[in-house]
Amino acid sequence: MTIAHRLNTIIDYDKILFLKEGKIAEDGHPYTLMCKDSLDPDSYFRSLIMEGGQEFFDQMLARAKESYDRLSSK
Repeated sequence: MTIAHRLNTIIDYDKILFLKEGKIAEDGHPYTLMCKDSLDPDSYFRSLIMEGGQEFFDQMLARAKESYDRLSSK
């Protein structure tokens, strides 16, 4: 278990759990949460990543996808 304040610390984890105001806001693999915008335009995790700007989002998405692909191939 890791408690992190920097998104790049957890971007390649298998599963993350986000708390907001003491309650579970979202959970899942970072890649699926980042791609969640079509299903959930208010995705908390995605909005946090987007606060860093488009370049940061693209970098984090690429890292999350690599992690997701590694997990999927096992």
